[in-house]
Amino acid sequence: MKRILIIGAGPTGLGAAYRLHELGYTDFQVLEGSSGPGGLASSETSKNGFVYDIGGHVLFSHFRYFDELFDRMLGPNFQELQREAWVWMMDRFLPYPFQNNVRELPREAVLR
Repeated sequence: MKRILIIGAGPTGLGAAYRLHELGYTDFQVLEGSSGPGGLASSETSKNGFVYDIGGHVLFSHFRYFDELFDRMLGPNFQELQREAWVWMMDRFLPYPFQNNVRELPREAVLR
């Protein structure tokens, strides 16, 4: 019987397994309920060929270890996309992500 059980083979579970292995642990097991790894960072292809993301595939990090780990693990299997999106509110467009740009609203709305 394994001493450490990791539930889910999404990015967090896989990252935990990788780190345990890196630290020399061998008494762990990863369980995943889906047919493959990825969790909410996976995609499915419909019968007619459309690809649907299960969840967000966006990684925000300022940690060198994390960034280097994902670079090593993904290799060339990633797509970098510069996204430009806007939110229409109070008769103006606000750049996405909305939370970072509420300062563009009228002062009284920001304070409220």
